[in-house]
Amino acid sequence: MLVRKENRIRRISESTSSPDSVELGGYKWTKIGELKGYPLYLCDKIIKRMPFNKSARSNDWKESDIRYWLNSDFYSNLTPEEKSQIVPFEGDKLFLLSFSECLRFEDAIPEVYYNWWLRSKGEY
Repeated sequence: MLVRKENRIRRISESTSSPDSVELGGYKWTKIGELKGYPLYLCDKIIKRMPFNKSARSNDWKESDIRYWLNSDFYSNLTPEEKSQIVPFEGDKLFLLSFSECLRFEDAIPEVYYNWWLRSKGEY
């Protein structure tokens, strides 16, 4: 998720330009870098375990069930103040990282022992 540099989201820890961690939607999000000039935050834990698509019709992010869920169901439960701090990116309010972003920010992404979805197209 990208947020405004001078944001009003509940700050968990501080840094000089933007907080290292924020709370949004009841979850802790940690800053992993900057993207398009805005702080990029990654949720510290899985918000919901779900398939990328309920059917194997496509592995395209634009058509995915998880994209719909993040940008409608999850987003609609955020407070108006939280929503006002999110910067849209490529038509989405909330998004999964791409493969290239994972490589770019790999030093800041904590090591995990489970698989997680990316928005980049892949092969089955």
